[in-house]
Amino acid sequence: RRVLHAFPGTAGAALVLFGTLLALNHSNGTDTDQFLSRLSMAAGWGVSLCFLVEILSRARRRGVEIALRMAPVAILGAWFVLVEHPLGMAQWSQFTLMAAATHLAVSLAGGADETRFWQWNRLLFQRVIESVAFSLVLGAGASGALWTLEKLFSVDLPNDTWGDLWIFVWSIFATFHFLSGIPTDSVKADETYPLFLKLFSTRVLLPLAMVYLVLLYVYLVKIVATWSLPVGLVSTPVLTFAGFGILAQLLLHPLELGADRWVRLWTRWFQVLLLPLCGLLLVAIGRRLWEYGITEERYAVLVLALWLPVQSIWFLTARRSLRFVPASLMFLCLVCGWGPWGAFEVSRRSQLDRLESMLAGIHAVPGQKTTGRIAWKTSKEITSVVEYLCEHHQGRGIEKWSASVDRIRIAVDQEKSGRYRSGTMTDSVLIALGVPRVGRWESDTTGIREVNIHWDRIEAVVGSRSRMETIDAKTNSPLLAGTSLVVVKDGMRMAFALDALCRLGEGGSSWKSFEVSLVLRDSAGRADLVLEKASLRRDGTGKWNVESLRGVLLR
Repeated sequence: RRVLHAFPGTAGAALVLFGTLLALNHSNGTDTDQFLSRLSMAAGWGVSLCFLVEILSRARRRGVEIALRMAPVAILGAWFVLVEHPLGMAQWSQFTLMAAATHLAVSLAGGADETRFWQWNRLLFQRVIESVAFSLVLGAGASGALWTLEKLFSVDLPNDTWGDLWIFVWSIFATFHFLSGIPTDSVKADETYPLFLKLFSTRVLLPLAMVYLVLLYVYLVKIVATWSLPVGLVSTPVLTFAGFGILAQLLLHPLELGADRWVRLWTRWFQVLLLPLCGLLLVAIGRRLWEYGITEERYAVLVLALWLPVQSIWFLTARRSLRFVPASLMFLCLVCGWGPWGAFEVSRRSQLDRLESMLAGIHAVPGQKTTGRIAWKTSKEITSVVEYLCEHHQGRGIEKWSASVDRIRIAVDQEKSGRYRSGTMTDSVLIALGVPRVGRWESDTTGIREVNIHWDRIEAVVGSRSRMETIDAKTNSPLLAGTSLVVVKDGMRMAFALDALCRLGEGGSSWKSFEVSLVLRDSAGRADLVLEKASLRRDGTGKWNVESLRGVLLR
């Protein structure tokens, strides 16, 4: 009752999040998934946004308080309406950046006074740790009780029960437990330092940071001694060390002038020791960008590699304000996710330029297939870039290489489920280019994942429509060598001869069933059929049977 009274907006957002996640857990892939996903994203963001507003609206005039409390409704409503859907990688990443910026803004809501600011963030950190620990214990204990109920009393619980339990734990219990420890008035500038926080910082964070520090400096000495560029695994340990170190410095801020010698040494020398590692990180990420271009992940590493020395210099000067870290990170979250300078547009343009350069190297011409054999390494790199552009950017920018990209987008728009067919799009582009697709098994194929299936006396009739044609069929036919899938369109019969899938099934001698996505080509070379999903099952005699298939006719 106290939480509902003190934080009605935050509690309400948590309840909406609980309801939408429950609906998603029970939807089983229905047409409402996209709507529920967007609503759950808005509710999840609304938890932190409403909490921020309710903290900022304290001790305000009545009119200002009402306006502030109504702001999250307007912001979340506008985002829900305007966000591009179907939801792709960019939309989820931008949502994550907005949520992270809101959480960082919450850390800044403790006031301008340095002591009160530290106490506020200490309280938030403590509440998060306690709520996560309590939630894990509650969820694990309740899951064990449900499992015991099933085993001891032979109760047949639905498979969704465990999902529902954890949804309740993380959306309702964790949120209400966290809010229950937040005072309704301003945080007092308490002079006492919590013992658990000192133990956590000095016995956990500092030793971990020291381990990374020793390893990284030994590696740095090795690079200087051998005069060789660092490999691509440098960014993770450097960023991990920086994260542990900055967190320890923030948590130990009140003790930096105390009696503990290790704490004094760490707060004095951490930022100095971090600067050479920032140079190592810049060299490592620069090498990756030079070789493979920019992606969202490399963009983020580059931004952090530039931010780390800036914050080090800030702390090494007389301006030792703790607010710089959350304030600067919040600024980066808000700036780097949108616009032509943002991570997504910069990455898309970089990979498009890289694709253009590789295609120019094999003398590819838009609308025409390449002739001659393409090197395995080149095929692998082109496949990787095309997959990235289709999965992360829905193929924007590569339309001139494959006209079927637009048809795939039209098909997606007309589908109720609204799922991006990134695999289909990738296949269509590589087919148009005539570039062999290097599959997930790191092998060079003679065609674009041309694994072939045979059906006995199966026909799929396709009508003449302006968009990409969709083919659905169900069969229990055995896979017989020499048979084929026949598709009839506008009076033209196309036979897709596909016998290699038998060998794929034989490769998994212990398999009972499997699903695969492939590209099929008719015997005359006039059409390409992309099977989005083919389901096969082995019968009692060991023969493979096709249970269902779904595909699209690209040309």
